[in-house]
Amino acid sequence: MRKKGFTLVEVLGILIIMGIITLIAVPLVYSIIKSSREGLYARQIEQLLQAGENWGSKNIDQLPGEVGQSIFLEPKDLAKQGFIDAEEIIDPRDGKEMNGCIVVTKETQRHTYKYEETSCDNLRGEYLIRFDDNLNLNEKVEVNSVYQPQNVTATSLNGTPVTVVGPTIINEETGNESDFVDTSTVGTKYKLNYVATDTEGNSKALTIKVTIVDTIAPEIVVQGKSKNFTYYYPTGEGDFKIPVATVTDNSGRVKKYNGKDYKVTSNVSNLAGTYRIVYEAEDYSGNKRKLTVTVVIANTDLPVIKEVTGNPTEWQNKDVTLKISEVASKSKIVEYSFDDGLTWQTVKSKVFDTNQTVKIKVKDQDGNISETFEVVITKIDKEPPAKPTVTLHKNNSGGEIISSGTWVNTDVSQVQHTTDNLSGIKGYERSLDKKKWISMATNATETKEQEQHYYVRAKDKAGNVSDISEVYVVRIDKVKPTCTSSGGSDDWKYENVTLTGMCKDKNGTYNSGCVDDVIEKIISNNTEGSISPGTVYDHAGNSASCPKQNVKLDKNDYTIIFKNCYNQDIKKEVLKRTQSATAPASSTLHTDEYKFYNWVGSYTNVDSNRTITASCVNLNNAISYGACFNSCGNTNNDIWQYHSIKAPNEATWNGTTLTDFTFASAYNTSIRVHIGTLGWGCRINGQFRTGDYWNNFPQDNGNAHTSTFFKADKQIQAVAVSFMDNDIRTTHKFCCSAYYNNSWHPVEAGPSKSKP
Repeated sequence: MRKKGFTLVEVLGILIIMGIITLIAVPLVYSIIKSSREGLYARQIEQLLQAGENWGSKNIDQLPGEVGQSIFLEPKDLAKQGFIDAEEIIDPRDGKEMNGCIVVTKETQRHTYKYEETSCDNLRGEYLIRFDDNLNLNEKVEVNSVYQPQNVTATSLNGTPVTVVGPTIINEETGNESDFVDTSTVGTKYKLNYVATDTEGNSKALTIKVTIVDTIAPEIVVQGKSKNFTYYYPTGEGDFKIPVATVTDNSGRVKKYNGKDYKVTSNVSNLAGTYRIVYEAEDYSGNKRKLTVTVVIANTDLPVIKEVTGNPTEWQNKDVTLKISEVASKSKIVEYSFDDGLTWQTVKSKVFDTNQTVKIKVKDQDGNISETFEVVITKIDKEPPAKPTVTLHKNNSGGEIISSGTWVNTDVSQVQHTTDNLSGIKGYERSLDKKKWISMATNATETKEQEQHYYVRAKDKAGNVSDISEVYVVRIDKVKPTCTSSGGSDDWKYENVTLTGMCKDKNGTYNSGCVDDVIEKIISNNTEGSISPGTVYDHAGNSASCPKQNVKLDKNDYTIIFKNCYNQDIKKEVLKRTQSATAPASSTLHTDEYKFYNWVGSYTNVDSNRTITASCVNLNNAISYGACFNSCGNTNNDIWQYHSIKAPNEATWNGTTLTDFTFASAYNTSIRVHIGTLGWGCRINGQFRTGDYWNNFPQDNGNAHTSTFFKADKQIQAVAVSFMDNDIRTTHKFCCSAYYNNSWHPVEAGPSKSKP
């Protein structure tokens, strides 16, 4: 039967094939695009260089004239001058403007044009400044030698010396700046950076690389000789022992062979004959040296035990194996004794499980027996220390003893106690879980905050471990509790003030908790200041002072008395602090003789007993008395918003002391101001004028100016205004004040006698 569609397997197969094609095609397409852009960029460079040459043919007088000199052209400048289109200085690789530089250099017969992928500013120093050609830019310096930096000089193209700053020494491994080249370590690399700067500000950098190397082989010295020699070993001096060599190297480090600075290859035996000893040394840079010693040995007599190994110098809790490691003999050793010759064995070692003195002998194949060689074993200890106990102290091992689990805010010393009969105590270990143990110092001091349960065990010098101590608990809390306080106020209070402090001890990782949760302090007497509710404590003894609260407590009553013009009490109020009194109406104080203008003294926000006196003006005379202030209104026209003043007779003002004033008038000669013997002043047509005395008061405009009419050594206290024009008297209003009770009162100045 014919199929009508694809199976699932066929569809999956098609998708897989399409995926493979995509994986192959996408990188290929990307590579083609990238290659195409690189080709366009190369052609772009060719066009830029051609534009530079076209510019040079048009600007021959600007081309460099001396061999080696260069000038620099920016692509955007060539585009601005029309030597290349603006779109041709766009980098096809990224679509950005090309910010490179065309360098035009004078050669012997022609000018060369070269494109550099960096800005012209960065290139000027590279082309205009030359460093000494004889410099070694990659120096190899022998390890541990004294390094002397090269003399780096530079000149401009015309041979003029330029300033060279440097070197700045950089350790290439760390990247840090150094004061000098340290030659102590092979392989260390440095960069010595110099910068040359000419008088035009062009600069050029130079880097000299310095590498510390080791090219000198070590020196081997045997018995004072550093070259091959023959050594004759005389008969009777015992077994021959390979001489010790001394190795030195300029690097200070040579490779180790079994703990030595050199490797020894030898076929020397205790039998007579001629042998060779070869000493070899190599430093860590691979430099090698050999020295050969030819040894001639004559016959010897009895065997001599030279060395027995295995006797421990440190305590141990296991058996000791003694081994006869070196014997001088003219013939082969065949038997060994470890009990002074009572018994013999064919092996050169034996095991011992207790401390004792071992007497050792050897026998050669000819039956010769050596003298006794004694080894005293004293470092075996298989008994553990006693179970330790721990005592806790405050601050140090001699401080106050505290119980396990007690909270403290100081360091805690843990003093261990135990005994060991043989090797003695080596140290202590402690654990939180009896599984993982860590070393602890004797009389260890805990400084950090914690709450830990510890177990302790002791180790002796042989490695034996004691039983585990009883548990002990260290609790340290060094963080102060915190306190928040409340109850204060910036406003005055009339009742008792209660300040409250709340303790909190939750700031540290470990905390012992507050002893007192709340502290209260009641303030019942008159007080003004900042007061703390007190101090809170936690169970470890840490304390914190609660923040201060503002307290303003005043239980006093204050009396305010209002007096009229006759100094009579007309009203009395008893108030608390900061309250304000209500003044009587001024109209109730007017009489035929006086008129009230103001209250002398403050009666708001009271804080003391006060007497408020009425300010009054005598009304028995028709003379007006007043003063005008600079800030009392518009001085440039005749519009005033204050009461008018009646003009007095001029004679009335003679000898009166007056003060500053300001007023304006459209009338040139109609206003006179008399200020007694201190002078006069008036404003005429918006300009201020002054004079010394009443008699020279100007009758016309004169020369106006803006200087004050005060005298430096006088104080003017009042001003009088005389109006010669009746129209002004009745139609113009002025800003005036009455002067009485040692102050000015900006209100209407009514009729008066000679003074308020």
